[in-house]
Amino acid sequence: MIKGTAIEKTGRSVEEAMQAALEELGTTQDKVEIEVLEEPRQGLFGLGARQARVRVTRLLTEAEFIQETAKELLGKIDQSLDLECTPGDGSFYLNIIGQNLGRVIGKHGETINSLQFLLQAVLAKKGLKVRTVLDANGFRGRREETLRKTALRIAERVRRLQRPYTFPPMPPMERRLIHLALQNRTDVSTHSEGKEPYRRVIIEPTQSTTNNNKPSIPSPLAPSKKWLPSFAKRSTLPSKNTYRYLRKGR
Repeated sequence: MIKGTAIEKTGRSVEEAMQAALEELGTTQDKVEIEVLEEPRQGLFGLGARQARVRVTRLLTEAEFIQETAKELLGKIDQSLDLECTPGDGSFYLNIIGQNLGRVIGKHGETINSLQFLLQAVLAKKGLKVRTVLDANGFRGRREETLRKTALRIAERVRRLQRPYTFPPMPPMERRLIHLALQNRTDVSTHSEGKEPYRRVIIEPTQSTTNNNKPSIPSPLAPSKKWLPSFAKRSTLPSKNTYRYLRKGR
């Protein structure tokens, strides 16, 4: 169990303070940790009286803690948003529910990718090294299909022009989609360069092994500029043969 939200409450008795804390947290006694900070004291003739004070901490499962942390981040954008947490094979899928989700997704998913990065950082600081996928109304599925089609289209362009192409910075999950989309191609190759969060995918053409695309090697018998004699500069003066011809004509 992971410690979640903790609150302090006072009451005339420990039981009264504890019940007030449970009602505010919306949980039961078996899902909290209770610490008595001060015992109640009646005092003499009402002087020196003191109420009981307790600290109640919610005990959460891993999925509940991740969901609560994600809700706290979403509350910075819109308090009305809610989400569902579905555990998977070593990962957690979080689907955001609400209205006007375009504000949460952002242009090309920039906002939701940033939220997912922050969520991972907060969980890592708490000692939870788990993979989380933050989604909103099926955006991830549509984005995956768009990236796959884009990768295939760019690969054809790279093959045709024989020039590499560099994508803009992408999160690791989207870079992985491009690598997987082109992993079986032999005419292009992919690799990533740079440091997070500015790491990019590069698609490059691979050297063809066909004879048609091999550079032609000149034959030693073929004429070449370096084997031809250098031409003398043409003189504007008449040659000696010209003078002989003129003498004979006379």
